[in-house]
Amino acid sequence: MQSNKYVISYDSGYTDWYVTEFYKYFHNRLINETNVEIEFIPLNVLAEQHGSCMSNHDSCTLFNWFNLIIFNKKTQKYFIHNWSDNSPMMIEYCMNNNIDLVSFSFVSNVKNDSIIDKWKHKIKINPSVYCLANWSDHEHIKKTSVKINRKHKTFFNGLIHSHRQTVMSVLNKNLFFDIRSKKENFKSGFEYFNEISDYKFGLSLNGAAHICYRDLEFFGLNILNLRETFQSKTHNPVIKDVHYIELIDNKLLLDMFNRPENAILTINEKVEELEQFFNSENYSNMLNESNNWFNNNVLPENQFKIIYSFLQEFTIFD
Repeated sequence: MQSNKYVISYDSGYTDWYVTEFYKYFHNRLINETNVEIEFIPLNVLAEQHGSCMSNHDSCTLFNWFNLIIFNKKTQKYFIHNWSDNSPMMIEYCMNNNIDLVSFSFVSNVKNDSIIDKWKHKIKINPSVYCLANWSDHEHIKKTSVKINRKHKTFFNGLIHSHRQTVMSVLNKNLFFDIRSKKENFKSGFEYFNEISDYKFGLSLNGAAHICYRDLEFFGLNILNLRETFQSKTHNPVIKDVHYIELIDNKLLLDMFNRPENAILTINEKVEELEQFFNSENYSNMLNESNNWFNNNVLPENQFKIIYSFLQEFTIFD
């Protein structure tokens, strides 16, 4: 095989950030488990070679630090895995800049699905895996997931912005919910996971994307995930009533904004239903299913297998 026929590029400058650490892990696995000779070009250097600069925020450019890029130097065909909140915008960027993107790996943000539909005839679209915030989170989850005596309440600790403010104003009327603002209750590392693992239920709300770190954390910690309607596409689907309970559907969300008194009554009824669910075997079944999903889709060794499968043993670049 021609030496340096392929190039892999990513930003490797940050310690413990999951995106950087996984891309280094992926690169090392490629070297150790394939016969492909592949040249590493740091993302900032690749950007300079193209007369550009690396972007270290969620912007739409090939040289975005959320990207893992692999391309064939001869054919100039590209594979990109992207972990930003607005991944499909990367497709538009490539098409508008004559980048021959042949395969794209991401977790979709529903508001951009029209972009996927527009280009799916030309590009292999691969709903993929999502990531934790930090590489060390795996170790923290392993240590704190074994707790037995947990509070019979629902915990949320995150940024309270946009529609979340309205949601919280309704949920705070019910003592079943323990709502914290990350601004006033910031914790990191083991301290953070040690706190949320004290609870049997967790609340996950959409933010910039339609998937959240909380989803993965709850699945790994054996916490029952209560969330809004889940619409993101992943390699192995996250399924309502199998992996999570849909606490807030679109109708309830509208009521929270327009008829909060009705929303409060609905939440009270849903909490009573949750009590019945907790006392059935469905509760433990859902915890098992969600934890299995975590193991199959969030453990690095399985994330590698899924993303590597999209390369089809590098034949996509021919």
